[in-house]
Amino acid sequence: MIVGAGFGGLLLAVLLEQINIPYHIFERAKELRPLGSVMTMGANMLPVFEQLGLLEEVMKISNINKTVKLYNPDMSEMATQDMSFLKESLGYYSILFPRPKLYEILLSRVPANRISLNKKALSTKEEDGKVTISFSDNTTYEGDIVIGADGAHSGVRQSLYKRLDSEGLLPQTDLEAFSIGYIFMVGVSDITNPEKYPKLDDPFVQFPIVIGGDYKIWNAVITPGNQICWTLGQQLSQEEAKDQHFRNSEWGPESNESMIKEFQDKLCPLGGKMGDLIADTPKDRISKVFLEEKVFQTWYHGRTALLGDGAVSALQDSVVLANCLYEMKDASSESITSAFEKYYEQRYRHAQARFDRSHMLSKVLLGQKFIERMMRQVMFKYMPIWMLRRETVRPSVIIIGAGFGGLLLAVLLEQINIPYHIFERAKELRPLGGVMTMGANILPVFEQLGLLNEIMKISKFFKTLKLYNPDMSEMATQDILGYYSFLFSRPKLYEILLSQVPADRISLNKKALSTKEKDGKVTISFSDDTTYEGDIVVGADGAYSGVRQSLYKHLDAEGLLPKADSEAFSIGYITMVGVSDIKNPEKYPELNDPFVQFPIVISGDYKIWNAVFTPGNKICWTLGQQLSQEESKDQHFRNSEWGPESNESMIKEFQDKLCPLGGKMGDLIENTPKDRISKVFLEEKVFQTWYHGRIVLLGDAAHKLNPAGGFEIY
Repeated sequence: MIVGAGFGGLLLAVLLEQINIPYHIFERAKELRPLGSVMTMGANMLPVFEQLGLLEEVMKISNINKTVKLYNPDMSEMATQDMSFLKESLGYYSILFPRPKLYEILLSRVPANRISLNKKALSTKEEDGKVTISFSDNTTYEGDIVIGADGAHSGVRQSLYKRLDSEGLLPQTDLEAFSIGYIFMVGVSDITNPEKYPKLDDPFVQFPIVIGGDYKIWNAVITPGNQICWTLGQQLSQEEAKDQHFRNSEWGPESNESMIKEFQDKLCPLGGKMGDLIADTPKDRISKVFLEEKVFQTWYHGRTALLGDGAVSALQDSVVLANCLYEMKDASSESITSAFEKYYEQRYRHAQARFDRSHMLSKVLLGQKFIERMMRQVMFKYMPIWMLRRETVRPSVIIIGAGFGGLLLAVLLEQINIPYHIFERAKELRPLGGVMTMGANILPVFEQLGLLNEIMKISKFFKTLKLYNPDMSEMATQDILGYYSFLFSRPKLYEILLSQVPADRISLNKKALSTKEKDGKVTISFSDDTTYEGDIVVGADGAYSGVRQSLYKHLDAEGLLPKADSEAFSIGYITMVGVSDIKNPEKYPELNDPFVQFPIVISGDYKIWNAVFTPGNKICWTLGQQLSQEESKDQHFRNSEWGPESNESMIKEFQDKLCPLGGKMGDLIENTPKDRISKVFLEEKVFQTWYHGRIVLLGDAAHKLNPAGGFEIY
């Protein structure tokens, strides 16, 4: 059940129609009247309309936004910003069109019998695995899910928030007042004298904005069909905003003579005065709205979810929500909650970022303080095109490999709003490995990400490094305490990183075979005959990855690969690791000591082993064997990734070795679940070729996570 037939509600209906999910729209208005003025869209939404087969229709009602021009009230030019670079950078122009026209396109795609008018939602109630909406006409309607698409002051939101507040579940910020609001009057005027506008048929137009000195703003722009969309805007003070708060929270063709009088003598950027355009606009095409700014924290609860209130935000919310609903297994409460959680995870950070940008832009456009006027000049007059590209364009990143490097890169990209997707060759993600150490080389990054406390919970302080002979006689000791190093179970760190990456950003069972660059994009082919296209490919899947092999093969064929990169690795190692449960904690009096030693036993036959305490009554252990050149060649492609594979011969070689914590290594191995034992063949080499074209490679060892120097793509 969709409450509200605005842009968000209609697009959601169109998408649900495509994926065969039943729905019905309830709209409080007695009739659907497409109101509003000019609207802009670009690469943030046009791909969706292209997939729906509607892009051609949208382009017919649109002009291409060539430049944004700021004017003073006397029509002297303040600044100009070129927008034509967007097509080259993002694949789509920024377009502008009459808002009512887009509404008509969406409405035409929704069957008339799927919309009920004059249905004002008052409250919602969940009972027996269903949700019921009560309307002002004393009717009710029952379904599995309610989507509130009827604005910030909607009955759905108010009913949900009232219930959550009574249960103590509503954040205090969701009850707080909106920020300073704006009064806008908009309209679509017919051009009665086309000879006055010589560029009327030019598909490339400018978007002019006039900035008044008294917190006023107005514009007028030509759109197809001999029409001009115009806007009058007035920022309100806190007191004025409070007075208007509930007066006009929806679009409506209401007259406001006092506002018209304030603007009618203002110069129009297309020529003449704004009063001329208003006079040529039919009354039923003029509407006024009071707009406020706020990002709510509560987007869903139970069987109810809410869409954003701005046109573009609501459209984007609808796309993400439709995808999440499509992936639901059934209509159970668990499936619905999971879908809503994914919706929130994907949209909230973008909504917050959009709010921050909008808040900043309002200061730039309307601010009258000296610093705000300076910001306006710098942003529009002196900002170089490369900087605008950087602020506007976000490359799509394909990460191959969900190891430590791939996951941390994903977490960082999540923070800076760069789109990405991870492809992992494994069929399931199993955090394997033994002990791992970290210090000042990477811990500051986790601190900045707000993850340091979680890491501390799984860690012990690395107090001393001790080397032992096989008979447990001490060989050497090194105090490490001054360096503040930590040691922990490798699987635990993996779980922390994995928890920070939305599940829908990872695709499993995707083995990369080759990459190909063409037309400013890079395409990666997988073993399941699928392909994926993006701007950048990051090979984070190890030394023998499909990305590295494909890149090196291509460079070698062109004579661009250094000879050293095609040479064999140095001597390798077979390493078996595991995490054992401590069944007799009384045996280890130092078990709960946060400061531990890191013992390493070195044998004369190229063997090495260790065992160390980690939190949670665990012992991480490692068995290592250095190989000869011949043994390395034999193992070269046998076991180049972590995996819970048994190796009885290796276990037999180590099971009678003395354990530095007491007893024998065989005791630890015996107390380790089979799915926590993994073996890997490790080799050493530093490649010279780290990148080429749109492909870059990460190191293969976990401790090479640190993104030194930041990201150039940001």
